[in-house]
Amino acid sequence: MQYFAQELEELVHFLEELTGRKMDWDRFAEVMERSRQLEGLHREIRELRKAVPSPWRSLWFIHMMGTELYMAGTPEAVTHFEALRDEIKEKVEKGEGHIPEERYRILTLFLPPANSWTLLGWMEKKHGAVSVAEPYFSYRGGGDTDPAKPLESLARKSFYCPICRPMHGPAEEGILYDAVRDAIEYKAKGAVYFAHIGCRQTDACIRILKDALLEKAGIPTLILDNDLYDPTYAPEDQLRDKLEEFFELLDERK
Repeated sequence: MQYFAQELEELVHFLEELTGRKMDWDRFAEVMERSRQLEGLHREIRELRKAVPSPWRSLWFIHMMGTELYMAGTPEAVTHFEALRDEIKEKVEKGEGHIPEERYRILTLFLPPANSWTLLGWMEKKHGAVSVAEPYFSYRGGGDTDPAKPLESLARKSFYCPICRPMHGPAEEGILYDAVRDAIEYKAKGAVYFAHIGCRQTDACIRILKDALLEKAGIPTLILDNDLYDPTYAPEDQLRDKLEEFFELLDERK
């Protein structure tokens, strides 16, 4: 992280020389302060999601991921996260879930194919299945952002933010630990692994992750092979058929 921070500092000097403009460190500190606020909201939402029934709409984790990827440090991102936090908090205080009848609490591993995000809503409406945690995307570690040390904080965030931390080894300290912890703390009854054929990092962990969840958390894992963008590799109706078989398996385990 120290090396990366030095690289960022050299980048600033390079851009100053190239453009003839000086870095506005005060503005950069304001941006990093909003990033710090996002981290806090992220953690608040994680804690609220432990509630039973789940107050969470499964597709929201993709909203959060996209917002943080493309709008981190903006006031709009903070407003969006605050709105999510407030809606979830209200449901928790009322003891309400996002769906009328929660039947399956599911751990979502990696991303559902972009052409089939409707799967998440279908799982909720037809089967009462809610994604309670997404270990590759929902954990925030590495300490807090310090606006007074923006370059060091940015370097640290680059190593610890989702999806960077869980995708880089050792797996025992990353995705295996995160997934087992989430399965237990969020009372998951099963896990669905969306195995994108083009991702070498996540696919390499499928077997050890599946074994760890069964042995340490006592839950089975469904592996759904897919292409993140090409629907012809695994059409949505095939994915739905496999999910329905998995829900039948979870019923048999009750």
